[in-house]
Amino acid sequence: TQSTWGEMEDALPSSSRFDGLDLSMGVSLERQLKFMMDGVDNVVMETGRMAHYYKQVGRAAQAQAQNKQRLSEMNAQRASRGESAMTEEQLDKRGVPRVGQAPARLESMLAS
Repeated sequence: TQSTWGEMEDALPSSSRFDGLDLSMGVSLERQLKFMMDGVDNVVMETGRMAHYYKQVGRAAQAQAQNKQRLSEMNAQRASRGESAMTEEQLDKRGVPRVGQAPARLESMLAS
């Protein structure tokens, strides 16, 4: 392969030669590419976590809006029957989906 490389190098004009590219740097380049791929993987995973979190936030907000609508309907029915109105706390005891903490963004920001 050395003879063919030398022949190709001689055939190329001097302006198109890659004098700065040395194949002995392969190990270093491979390691840098691995670190870059790991960083991209981390960013993709973090993006997935954030998308999941915002989906949960949206679901919780929708459930809360539905509960408020249900509360107003129930209170209207209770008022027509002459009963006292229900409070939001009484309705919340029935189970409102809880949203956990937002994923930490500092680590992914530092990684990227």
